[in-house]
Amino acid sequence: MRIRRNIIVFFVFLSISFSCLIGQESFYDPHTKNLLDSLDKRIAALQIEIPRLAETRATNYFFAKRDLDFTIFLKHYKQYVFDEELDKAQDLVESRLQSVQKRGDKVAQNFYKEYKSKINNEISNQQRRYQVLFEKEKTFNKEFYRFVNRGDEYSLKRAQRMTDLTLKYALEKNLTSVYGYLHHYKNYIQSILFDFYSDYDLAKLTNNEAAFQKIFKPLVESDSLEMIEKAGKLVEHCHNYVSYIPSDLDSLYFARQNNVVASFVSDYHARKGSLGMFSKTGESFIIAKLDTLVQEGIFKW
Repeated sequence: MRIRRNIIVFFVFLSISFSCLIGQESFYDPHTKNLLDSLDKRIAALQIEIPRLAETRATNYFFAKRDLDFTIFLKHYKQYVFDEELDKAQDLVESRLQSVQKRGDKVAQNFYKEYKSKINNEISNQQRRYQVLFEKEKTFNKEFYRFVNRGDEYSLKRAQRMTDLTLKYALEKNLTSVYGYLHHYKNYIQSILFDFYSDYDLAKLTNNEAAFQKIFKPLVESDSLEMIEKAGKLVEHCHNYVSYIPSDLDSLYFARQNNVVASFVSDYHARKGSLGMFSKTGESFIIAKLDTLVQEGIFKW
């Protein structure tokens, strides 16, 4: 009976140990976009325990503080690696290593040196992964659209991050042809993010000329350069958007609207440059207006 009880206790111990081990592994929470693991719980427990240890002058106070430092470091390090922000992870390791070297803490030095080696390996592995990605556009396209979830900010930023990294490595390898097609993806994901953050609905504006002109005309006809430039940004994002999404208004249409913006910018500077002359004569300015019948860069005065 005692042997049986001991066996049960042993397996319960194994189960708890295994659960703790699994708890340290990273899991992705699709709702909060954070890593699910035991690190947050460990940090909270240590933050409660350390003041008590300090008050009682316990001998393990120093070790608890170092444990807290390690755990906070691991939380940030793992999140950076998960987000592929390896440059930030590397900076974090370097700053921690420099700090403990000044203190002469050999245990902490060995701990951070191990992670310095790990992050260097992660960076090398990342370069190899991305080199495979941009060897074929089809491969990159498949990975890119794995992240493009229009209603999810985190996924869109991951797609943007992936595109930026691929562009970075393509540039380092001097692969100009690859850099060309990747730049189109960069423009596209920027237009999707613009759509996500702004009050505009690019799907509606690129499929309905009346809806687009209702937004575009007040901006471009404004006497404010800031508003005219805002019209230019809208056109730019619409142009990039329709390059990948079939729409009633095509890229040629938005190229013509870009010419309209350029004309209004030119007109703005011409009017502001003539301010002194017109103010002396008392004459009013002649304001350019879009021709409602012919909108392809044609104006009425």
